[in-house]
Formats: sequence, C-alpha cells, structure tokens
Amino acid sequence: MQTSGNSRILVKDKLIKIFSLYQRKNLDNETITIKHYHHPQNQSLKAYVRNLSASEQFASNANKDNSTIQFTINHRNISNDMYVEFAGKTYAITAPDKYEFYNTDIKFMAKEVAPITAEETEYEVWS
Repeated sequence: MQTSGNSRILVKDKLIKIFSLYQRKNLDNETITIKHYHHPQNQSLKAYVRNLSASEQFASNANKDNSTIQFTINHRNISNDMYVEFAGKTYAITAPDKYEFYNTDIKFMAKEVAPITAEETEYEVWS
C-alpha cells in the first residue's frame, strides 16, 4: 500500500497492462504496427484506479461519460504516447504526473479509445 500526498491509503488492487505502438518494415518491406507491452507476457501491473469526480471532470473539461479514468502505479517510465488496457477497455495516457519527480507513485489520466490492433505483439523481460 502507498499513501498519497494527503495521507490516503491507495490500494493498488486492479490489474492493468501498459503498451506503446511503433512501426517497422517486415521481410516483404511492408510497414507493420508492433504493440510493445512494457512488462513480461502473462504479467500485469497493479494500479489504483478511479473515475473522476464531477468537479474534476468539470475542471478538466473532460466528457461527463466516465471515459476518463485516473490510474496510480508504482514508479516506471511512462509517457503520453502509451496506452493502458483495463477491464476489457483501452485508454490513451494523457498526462503523467510524477509527483514532483520523486521515484514514488505515478498518477496519470487516461481517456478511453477504440481497441488497438497490431500485426505483431512483443513483451519486455524483467530482470
């Protein structure tokens, strides 16, 4: 368990997957899209997940349809060109907040997008 700046305990009990996309040429010199997961195959990351409150949605001009979600994960390198898979849906990361750049939790917002398919999938290996 982690505590946030306001000393609330954040239970990271939801499982998510984070990936990015890139393109390369295959053997036939065709451009293909690669879905690169930032963790090993058959692994997930634990996260604290919540919908934005009505006042947060209003303040951020977010849609009122609960399509923007806030995630909190342990420190890792993420950027706004990555995606999250959670509860059967895909979300585009919009704004990582690295808590004043300390190596603790990272909080970020993500907006629901259409599911993303790719010609190939690859996974990182943790050492």
